[in-house]
Amino acid sequence: MKVLHLCTGFPLSFNGGITNYVRALIISQRAIGYDVAVVAMEEESVDGFDVIPFSSDNVKPFSRNFDFQGASDQRILQIIEQEKPDLIHVHMVLDFSASTFECIQASGIPYCVSLHDYYYICPRIIMVKADDTVCRTMEDNKCKRCVGPVGKNKSLKRLLPSVMLDALGMLGGNVVERAEAMRCFLANAAMLFPVSKRVEEIYRDFSPDGRYHTLHIGNQSALSFPPVRERSGPIIVAALGSLTYHKGAGVLQELLARVNSSEVIFHFYGRANREWMKKLSALGLQDCGEYKPGQLGEILRNVDVGLVLPIWEDNGPQVTMEFINHRVPVVGTRRGGIPDFIGENNGYVFEPDSSTEVEGAVSFIRELDRENLLRIKEGMTPLLSPDEHAKALSLYYDEITGGVE
Repeated sequence: MKVLHLCTGFPLSFNGGITNYVRALIISQRAIGYDVAVVAMEEESVDGFDVIPFSSDNVKPFSRNFDFQGASDQRILQIIEQEKPDLIHVHMVLDFSASTFECIQASGIPYCVSLHDYYYICPRIIMVKADDTVCRTMEDNKCKRCVGPVGKNKSLKRLLPSVMLDALGMLGGNVVERAEAMRCFLANAAMLFPVSKRVEEIYRDFSPDGRYHTLHIGNQSALSFPPVRERSGPIIVAALGSLTYHKGAGVLQELLARVNSSEVIFHFYGRANREWMKKLSALGLQDCGEYKPGQLGEILRNVDVGLVLPIWEDNGPQVTMEFINHRVPVVGTRRGGIPDFIGENNGYVFEPDSSTEVEGAVSFIRELDRENLLRIKEGMTPLLSPDEHAKALSLYYDEITGGVE
């Protein structure tokens, strides 16, 4: 079977969740005999395989503007005609215009879409406004205000009366037309693969006619599931990644203030908002600085409990997978894809808006000791590897194509 993967907007070598996933998937698919090609931002080769270069001349990644006619349509058609795939698998297309999506639909080649994020619903991609307000649905007027002149200029909100703000909000670009183009693209896909149950729920509300199959992705860390190691000393609880409000800085603040135990030490590894780090450091959080991907294994060998605390509907956070695949129990918020992976055997999940459930998370952390941690670690199992995920995906590919060899 010939599969053409679309992962544009960034170089395939970029160290990001989607690009990391696509690289691993291509390697696994080639190992099981697929003929695979990948379209990405211009670069010559990655991990020993060639990349078909694509760059848009009129749409920039992460732009909240959406063009309906693009000059790059012919390039996509040319690639499809040249590669003659049996299936097109769409992952990331931040730089496509509406007409490019139409070209894929009109090509006659069946296509499937992995829903890694909320790009098809929200021009901001993560469904979080500039003021960190979390969204869960697409609503015409609300979205116009968010991505139009009001959403882009905080000064307007301070200076203009609400009547004028509402009027300006109605100039919110082509957000409604964009939504209709995206609904059409999703509805015409042979299959849609949300990365978690919550992602499927949110997309079903936006585009109910799609053919959805939730499919958890594989993570390379599953291949290095470590043996249980006994540790001594205080319990080290760590958060990784970015420290911002929508990533859970406020939730972490609550945990720090309420756990307040000399037997528990909180660490943060990654990139932190300065104001939040100042507040949280005062409550005992230790800033361990940024790290490189190759250092993650060594970091997690010295962590007893992981924290994944977003207040937004984090699609399928790979940091959760990394913790679990390194035998680190996880305390996570009941948001996005997090509950898909955390259960009684490997951690604790809670609703961050519920004071009762936050107190439950506090009690879980405070009551942990070395004996309890050892018991939890012994009962943990690794999640899907890239090869296991690729084999599961192949069953859907066969259903779409009728089992083309």
